[in-house]
Amino acid sequence: MSPSIAVAPRNTSDRVREWLKGHEAITEPVFAELVQAFPDLKIRALRKAVRECRLPLDPLVEGVRQESLQELERTLTGLQAEYLRCGTDCARMQKIRATVIESKAHARFATRRHPEKQEMVEWMLVWLENPSLFDTWAKLRLRSLGDCRTGQMSKPDTEETDQD
Repeated sequence: MSPSIAVAPRNTSDRVREWLKGHEAITEPVFAELVQAFPDLKIRALRKAVRECRLPLDPLVEGVRQESLQELERTLTGLQAEYLRCGTDCARMQKIRATVIESKAHARFATRRHPEKQEMVEWMLVWLENPSLFDTWAKLRLRSLGDCRTGQMSKPDTEETDQD
């Protein structure tokens, strides 16, 4: 019998998955340790790798997802909740805002090839203008976009009519 030889993981996702064994979620402190453990990797590559692990992610670890408007809404709403919990922690508020600003810059750059990303840029601008109202605005915007796509006008919230 030959002795078993441990094979080192080859790609980033495998290396990160191996490092995360035993973790049930990726919190900000865990992600900070991960950054220290993989100084050769960029934050963006680490975020991608941790997403592929399918563990629950803290909102600031997950960042702003731009695969769809629903993912954008979900992640920006998560960041909104974190932002509102900051209270007077200005440094944390700035960290959250910086995450949204960086994502907005990526989306703006992507509009060169994907003009539909402009809608996402607008969403992030709304978030940055007034984070506390974002979730309400996003629900209304998604409803409006749904109505536009189906060619229907929004229905009133009440059953009132103008009939005598």
